[in-house]
Amino acid sequence: YNLTDIILCIGYLSDKIKKHFQDGNKWGMKIKYSEEKEPLGTGGAIKLAKDLIKNNDFLVLNGDSFLDIDLNRLIEFHKSSEALATLALVEVDKPDRYGSVEIDRDYRITSFKEKEVINKSNLINGGIYVFNKKIFNFIPEGKSSLEKDIFPKLIEECSYGKPHKTYFIDIGIPEDYDRIQKEGWRLVRRG
Repeated sequence: YNLTDIILCIGYLSDKIKKHFQDGNKWGMKIKYSEEKEPLGTGGAIKLAKDLIKNNDFLVLNGDSFLDIDLNRLIEFHKSSEALATLALVEVDKPDRYGSVEIDRDYRITSFKEKEVINKSNLINGGIYVFNKKIFNFIPEGKSSLEKDIFPKLIEECSYGKPHKTYFIDIGIPEDYDRIQKEGWRLVRRG
């Protein structure tokens, strides 16, 4: 993907993360760190990193999910749509575990449905986003959640969802963490 400038938003065990990745030179990257002193949520963590972000459009990847997509195509779609936010969506058999996202035929996001709601869409948020820097106008200082506080507000704005039929895993639960340990690395290696 030719991604070389990386910002890691870190909090818990930050010293171990910094010790492992250092400045990124070992991987041909430049890594900077945005360190939360207390948990700020997904929105707050990105807002804290604002001054480190130099480009008008930037990519965000959640650390607890794995989605096998072509990031360059997602970025191209975002730019051609002149979007404020583009979410990588993934089609799953059972969206009730995650909540779902609905889009129209032009891929504009029309709604976010929580887990408890009966979903007519089987598209879910895959945890990969391309944002325009104007997104910071929608993220308050302090603690906030992209998924609960920010994304629902973006329905009226220029936000898009790009569906993918691909391998997805939510590493945030023990069973899926074990699964990615067994089968996920073969996907990373094929790169």
